[in-house]
Amino acid sequence: MDKDIKILNNFINNKSVSVYRDNDNKIIVDGDIVIYNDEYHHIPVKIDILNGNIIWKGGMDGIKYGSLYSLLNFPDIVNGNVRISKNPYLTSLKYCPKYISGTLQCENCNISDISDIANYIGGYLILSYNPITDLSKLNDIYIGKNVELLHINSENIKNIHLKNDSSVIIYENVNNNIF
Repeated sequence: MDKDIKILNNFINNKSVSVYRDNDNKIIVDGDIVIYNDEYHHIPVKIDILNGNIIWKGGMDGIKYGSLYSLLNFPDIVNGNVRISKNPYLTSLKYCPKYISGTLQCENCNISDISDIANYIGGYLILSYNPITDLSKLNDIYIGKNVELLHINSENIKNIHLKNDSSVIIYENVNNNIF
């Protein structure tokens, strides 16, 4: 078995998920990737396409916060949702998938930089409870549904002009204590 495929199978640890290489040698994952432990700080091997969801949460199984430091090796294309929460070591969306057919949810992290956010988000965008200072990148991307920015303390929050008719849900809080 391919070394990278073996590493990903151990990382995902779910026999119902299929990991393989296509004819172009790209790594494809069919199924959901769900991480609730603190063993990994990022995905150990680059995934090209995920046909499913990725969920990386803290606050589960007795772990107070998640261990995600970086979106390194996240898929370029996610045919599903990306849901990340309670990962205070995650400070930017560098290496974010470029195409997400569903929702991108990164809340209760420590994200201040969204300059590398996906170009296409078919569902909702939820960035609540992060210390984001510059939201201007949201004007350049496609977001299919509403944008939720609860407890975001950004000066340009009112200057968001989305490419479609999505609503921006805002509730500002001057309290910078995320956790």
